[in-house]
Amino acid sequence: MKKSNESAGANSVQGALVQVARLYYDREGRIIESGLENRMIAAGVNQLKAIGCLAAVACGVDKAVAVLGALRTGLISALFIGQAMAEKILAGFAPANREL
Repeated sequence: MKKSNESAGANSVQGALVQVARLYYDREGRIIESGLENRMIAAGVNQLKAIGCLAAVACGVDKAVAVLGALRTGLISALFIGQAMAEKILAGFAPANREL
């Protein structure tokens, strides 16, 4: 996962939080069309959704919001993360702490 401000051309994809496999999405998991979908060789959203088990690996608590957004896309069925990131994501769901 790459934060969108680190991606080439990502500044032109408004509202994008992160890109995975050249698919951009926001923190709520909504896919954002970049206009590049037909100009690259990569699996599209429908192809990724058709995969029986799509696994993702992420590390670093600074990517917790991005990982949560990726989960919300509905594309990922297996996630491998460290304990610190898991705790940050779960803490975001606590009623007193809705930062995620």
